[in-house]
Amino acid sequence: MKKARIFSIVIAMVAAAFLPSCVYAPYDGQYVTSKSPIAFRGYAVDAEDEVSIWAYNQSTSTWDELATTTSSSTPTTIGGDTLYAWSYNLDLNTVPSWICYWSPTCTWPSEGVYTAQFRVEEASSYYLPSMEEDGVSCVIDELNNGTGWLAAGQECSSPNSPVINLKIAIIW
Repeated sequence: MKKARIFSIVIAMVAAAFLPSCVYAPYDGQYVTSKSPIAFRGYAVDAEDEVSIWAYNQSTSTWDELATTTSSSTPTTIGGDTLYAWSYNLDLNTVPSWICYWSPTCTWPSEGVYTAQFRVEEASSYYLPSMEEDGVSCVIDELNNGTGWLAAGQECSSPNSPVINLKIAIIW
């Protein structure tokens, strides 16, 4: 029984690692501002698939679902794979207690750089790989060199994937 469960978990992890879905914006380590919405963008493997945006609440130590969106019904072919674009503009000012995602005390204690963690989940319950700043250009280079979409996505994903660390600077 235990071996079957472990095998199922390993299969799910391997499948998730090779699915062509991704988050290409924002990139891991990007600076954002509370004055402009954060533009989340990516691709899903299925048309009209639900995509959820989660953030780590530093005051409660939980991952909270902040928003959902749906992938397009119009296919896009990239590297021979059919994908469906999705996007969502997350306005921090509409998120209750949004500062708790940046500070465990839910306040700005002083000037400095604060980091929030986000991740994106597709309806099939796996977290989408995220990229670093040069991730999109890396994938394009890999595709131009004959690398397949799956291998390019693996090669170009962020080492923190699937977590996307966003930063905000406070200057008084």
